[in-house]
Amino acid sequence: MKGRDADKQLIAGKYERMERAGEGGMAVVWRGAMHGAAGFSRPVALKQMKAELRDQDREVAMFVEEARLGSCLLHPNILQVLDFVDDDQGLYWLVTEWVEGVDLASLLRYYHSRHERIPWPFAAFIGIGCLRGLAAAHERHAPDGTPVPVI
Repeated sequence: MKGRDADKQLIAGKYERMERAGEGGMAVVWRGAMHGAAGFSRPVALKQMKAELRDQDREVAMFVEEARLGSCLLHPNILQVLDFVDDDQGLYWLVTEWVEGVDLASLLRYYHSRHERIPWPFAAFIGIGCLRGLAAAHERHAPDGTPVPVI
């Protein structure tokens, strides 16, 4: 396979890895698609734990905890975790909703390149959205009503 198709890969029999979207210290994020019966398809993000971390117990535990905790948080300002799978190479994949748009780092680079600051109302809007998500995580409760804050 050549070109864009060279990076395509099927994970857990239903998640198609399509193109790289970003990278952090622990994982690479891919734009992907979830495939189901009768031609069902949905865009997803596939967060792949880096191969060099698979034998580091602490990092693996952190990645697993991110998936476990993320699956408990349901709020419009928190990325929804859809699934957590492993592949035949011993790597974990965190499957989340795909949110179309511009990431904050790209937005900051854009304004920096123009020697401008993000307009105050826009910055406030972003900050309020982040705080709403953090509040939801902090105010989380177990099914029995016991507080179990993330923070």
